[in-house]
Amino acid sequence: MELIKIQENDKGQKVVSAKDLYLFLGYDKSNWASWSKKNIINNDFSIENTDYVGFVLTTNGNETTDFALTLDFAKRISMMARTEKGEEVRKYFIECEKQLLEVKPIFQVPTTFKEALLLAVEQQEKIEQLELETKTLEIELDKSHEWLTIKKVAHANNVHWKSLEYKKLKSASIATSYSPKKVFDANFPAGVNAYHISAWKIVYPNLKY
Repeated sequence: MELIKIQENDKGQKVVSAKDLYLFLGYDKSNWASWSKKNIINNDFSIENTDYVGFVLTTNGNETTDFALTLDFAKRISMMARTEKGEEVRKYFIECEKQLLEVKPIFQVPTTFKEALLLAVEQQEKIEQLELETKTLEIELDKSHEWLTIKKVAHANNVHWKSLEYKKLKSASIATSYSPKKVFDANFPAGVNAYHISAWKIVYPNLKY
């Protein structure tokens, strides 16, 4: 089942529309401009013309900017969502990449035993690289769980978020050498603060994390 349409760019790379991905993840349409600026254009870990290419679409006389994302970059953005939809589409992209590797030998037919052996080694190396990238993403996802927002902790403990004091968390963050960091929130275009779990446990040792 095709979750998001995958196309091929002029370099032969498989790419997806950032806007299609954004909508699939269930984000608010009105926050598209601020989300794309923060997570694509100003993303410290992305490179224009390598990870993404921007382009303008005109619909009914109205112009909107979209981005063609490589599958690898799309996986990273999906991981950042930290939702069931994000995990679903990340696994979908990984499966699509595996299928691309599996069908490649059909178009690259070896004519000698040596060529067949080299092709088999090449395909195995690519599969192992893909598995390594998948494990790396999973490790990064696990690490991302160490950073928690006030609303997330409040929801997990069934308390009002205003009862949790951000000033104490900031002080504890300094003590632990983990500065608060901004994370995406669909309701706040500028992002919200997330605090490392070590700071949380200093201030609120009896809460669930």
